[in-house]
Amino acid sequence: MATKRLTISLEDFISTFQNIIVSNEEMVQHLNLDLYVINSKKEFVCYYDQKTRMTRVEHPKWIKSLQHLPFNHETRTFQTVDEQGRKQFVHACPIFIDYQPDFQLIVPSHKQEDELQLSLQILADYIGYLIVNQRTMEDIFLKSEYQEKICEATSEGYLTINKNGELTYLNRVGGKILDVDPKKVLGKHVSEIFDYYDQMIEVLHTGEGWQNRDFFISRPSRRIQLVKSSIPIVDDDNQQLVGSIFIFREMKVVRDMVGNIVGNKARFDFSDYKHTSKEMSELVELAQSAAKTDSSILIESESGTGKEIIAQAIHNHSHRCDGPFITIDCSSIPRDLVESELFGYVEGAFTGARKNGRFGKFELAHGGTIFLDEIGEMPLEMQSKLLRVIQNRTVTRIGGNKPTPINFRIIAATNRNLEEEISNGNFRLDLFYRINVIHLSIPPLRQRLADIPILANVFIEKTATREGRVPPLLSDDSLADLEKYSWPGNVRELENVMERATLLAEDIITPYHLPKHISTACTNSKNSTTSQQVVTDTSMEWEKVEYQLIVDTLQKANKNKSKAAKMLGISRSALYDKLKKYQIQ
Repeated sequence: MATKRLTISLEDFISTFQNIIVSNEEMVQHLNLDLYVINSKKEFVCYYDQKTRMTRVEHPKWIKSLQHLPFNHETRTFQTVDEQGRKQFVHACPIFIDYQPDFQLIVPSHKQEDELQLSLQILADYIGYLIVNQRTMEDIFLKSEYQEKICEATSEGYLTINKNGELTYLNRVGGKILDVDPKKVLGKHVSEIFDYYDQMIEVLHTGEGWQNRDFFISRPSRRIQLVKSSIPIVDDDNQQLVGSIFIFREMKVVRDMVGNIVGNKARFDFSDYKHTSKEMSELVELAQSAAKTDSSILIESESGTGKEIIAQAIHNHSHRCDGPFITIDCSSIPRDLVESELFGYVEGAFTGARKNGRFGKFELAHGGTIFLDEIGEMPLEMQSKLLRVIQNRTVTRIGGNKPTPINFRIIAATNRNLEEEISNGNFRLDLFYRINVIHLSIPPLRQRLADIPILANVFIEKTATREGRVPPLLSDDSLADLEKYSWPGNVRELENVMERATLLAEDIITPYHLPKHISTACTNSKNSTTSQQVVTDTSMEWEKVEYQLIVDTLQKANKNKSKAAKMLGISRSALYDKLKKYQIQ
């Protein structure tokens, strides 16, 4: 690959030329002649005045006479005439910048002296050498400064070691992670800082780097787990290993980063759990009290009651609210993958294992809450391993032998009766006692009918907002049918029903917009008014229902026919046709 040639501006050359003349004044005074500089295009650059001992940039007139002279790569002497017409000799010597004669050092004299030529050549070579050397050192310094500023700006720890294993650089973040002063550890061997340094030294012997390996370092106040990668440094000229770069982060930072990618934040709070019933008020009050503790919680209820919403609200109400919230659906993980999902694995643990291994859910939950949904579905052989993790508060990845300490809080949920499962031999009694420190039982929707109005309207507004429309009104007839239904699917079923009704209705949700199975379940109810009847098939008296619906709507609209038509979801002309049909005044 071609290397970019070193160049220098006129301003930089003049500044450097002046510094060289001042620092080598004895040599210049020995010449006792003015020194002129032109560039490769024969344009005047500057000159040194022996009388004033100053570098000047005023353009001398006689320089124009040099335009016809053939300067080249060699020191030469030309015979010309000066401004007074006298014979003079012009001694020219090239100043090489990166092997190119970018400038010519010119000395006019009335004598031809070989010694002058030699002195001039020495001075020109010296000027060229100092300019190139200074520019090279500046470039190296700038590159080093840029690299250092990049390393200092990163959120990762950076350190470098030489081929002897001694620290040559440690950035500010790395010093903070390792709890050391970066300046004070320079020159120390890695064995003085890291407990497990063999793998770091191994890079210097093998020349092979690696990625994302776990390391531990001991400090007086704590034991720090790191995730570290290594990059060997090879001298391109002689292909020899001269050191290694190590990039590292605290494990908890990596866990947070992975958690943010996969989504580990709890979104719901107690304010999201809409209710008006006494039963739910008592449950929420108990859950809020439980949130202030670090004890394990078991939530038992039927499917669709919102167990995870309560679990997330407890997490967000606790001191762990800034930590991760990791959900594990024990019913959806394949039996042979449960252990690797929960506890992770190291590289090469089994066929198909990812390179560099993988975090388990429990590691990702460090500092936060782990939610074990449908824990009653967990295989019996995994329950014993889960019990061990809960008791020891450490986890060992599959294929590994290093236990990792973790800090977590367990919230478990199930739609099964775990006491019956224990009697049937499907659930461990000791695990049940571990997770059932605080017990929450969410009542099914059929036992808290008072919550249906507020929940139904929340779901209507949610769907309407998503669709970008005005939420339709829920008629009294429809609400009455909702309150008579048994809701085997609980709140989840109610949400689906209200989403369907919102999409089908325009301005008002009537019993016609509800699923047939809900209407059918309500046909046996004893209601005196026709407006509370539900149309389930063509055998029902739809005309009577429509008549009563129009009358009721007109009353709600204070006889305003335009408003009534809008509430019914029909045009004004269609309403007039129906008024005429039913002879409604």
